[in-house]
Amino acid sequence: MSTPTLEDFRKKVEEIRKRFPKGHTAILPSLLAAQETFGYVTPESLALISEVLGVPQGILVQTGSYYHFIDFEFKGRHRLYLCTNLSCLLNGAMDLVEHLKVRLGVEEGEITEDGLFSFEQVECIGLCDGAPAGILDGEQHTHLTPELLDRFIEGRRKGT
Repeated sequence: MSTPTLEDFRKKVEEIRKRFPKGHTAILPSLLAAQETFGYVTPESLALISEVLGVPQGILVQTGSYYHFIDFEFKGRHRLYLCTNLSCLLNGAMDLVEHLKVRLGVEEGEITEDGLFSFEQVECIGLCDGAPAGILDGEQHTHLTPELLDRFIEGRRKGT
């Protein structure tokens, strides 16, 4: 698999701009595209988004910073955001946090030595009916258990 270039990314942002003609409506999709392409919103991708959308970089950073799933620094190839709001807490979220610390060998916000994983606790992600819940690589997961987390981790390590 080839490494994406800024020119490849420019084409993505230009396509997003066509779908969302008002520059501000294309901000979040463009930031998400940068993260999907490069693993996080790099300074170069931020500058390119600003140029294509005609939106100041400061506005892009302010918008992206509002969302816990937009990263402006590398946080591991696979990121897990584990909800620890009330419903998830009552259904064992803190046990999952402790399990991840042991399983991955890192504290919250740290990156595993192989650069593959990081995790962090977040406020409500709107999946209270499936508590405990989390978001792994942009995918929502509900009714999480230590065994399910282990399967996700092993699957990512194997590239599946």
